[in-house]
Amino acid sequence: MKRTASLLMLLLILSCSGNNGSPGDQDPDALLAEQGYLYVDLDADVNEPDWVSDSAFWASTGYDNRLVKSDLTGRLRDEIILFIYPPVSRVNMVSLAPDGTSMAFLVEYRDEERVDISWIDIGGGDHYSFQMDGVRNRILSNPYGMINYSPSILSDNEMFYLGMDFDEYGMAEQTLFIYDRNSDTASEILLGTYAWTGEREIQGNDFYRARINSAGTLILLCKNNRDGENTNHSYAIMDTAGAVQSDGFTDHTFQELNGADWVDDDRIILAGKVDDVWGIYSILLSTGERTALFQDESGAVQAIYGLNVSPDSSRTISHVRFSDSHGEWNRILITSF
Repeated sequence: MKRTASLLMLLLILSCSGNNGSPGDQDPDALLAEQGYLYVDLDADVNEPDWVSDSAFWASTGYDNRLVKSDLTGRLRDEIILFIYPPVSRVNMVSLAPDGTSMAFLVEYRDEERVDISWIDIGGGDHYSFQMDGVRNRILSNPYGMINYSPSILSDNEMFYLGMDFDEYGMAEQTLFIYDRNSDTASEILLGTYAWTGEREIQGNDFYRARINSAGTLILLCKNNRDGENTNHSYAIMDTAGAVQSDGFTDHTFQELNGADWVDDDRIILAGKVDDVWGIYSILLSTGERTALFQDESGAVQAIYGLNVSPDSSRTISHVRFSDSHGEWNRILITSF
């Protein structure tokens, strides 16, 4: 499953700056200090944000193929509109480089089962228009039509992501790719081979949501633990050779686990569901101590998606889906620690 061919496509990005107003008069930093968390409401139906600085973030708006930048008051600071061929159904799972100058995201197509990853340079200023050049700003090669996901940019030239290749005989291979942007090549770590049934339902303990530590030496992944009809979720930590260094299955399992990131080499943050309550949890790897940074007391949170730690390692950001008798809606959740 080597990645050698390039996907032919045309991608034009038009963008503009704007301001959609503040949800309130409270200072977000003061509110975070007072209660430890903050909800940010945006006009756009955003999902899976990532930090561009300690006080601003980018997110995708899903089905209208836009990327938006906001501050913690909910003011829209920048916007990128994506025009992609072949037509796409949505963009998702934004990942920013540590210095905030480039961005990766998933590209899902209307008429194909493949999922691709795009990597673009966004610089530090506002955006008006920019043309994909097929070199620095492009969709990564995916000649075998794999389902690629969970991009994590390590540096200006290196990104990690996961890929799942389903064959016609009911088997699937999961691979961790370490992609070099200059050479347009990737080294591969085979994570597992699994049977699949029905709508590409994996029969095995596969991984998802990979995050790399700042040194580029350890990989944090969420993990499905399947036992017949029962499934729970935990984390695993591997080195870059694919050897498991730590497995949270023994002490830290979750009903659902939808996000994970590093604070430092001894501390990770997880977004998960425990005892039917969604929350954000900190785990010290050296002691196994788990601390709840946030827990939903309202019962209205249906899921928390994604989790990224801010550049100064003091905050997390996630996408939250709510539901009550009035309907469903999305918000951005910020927690401090």
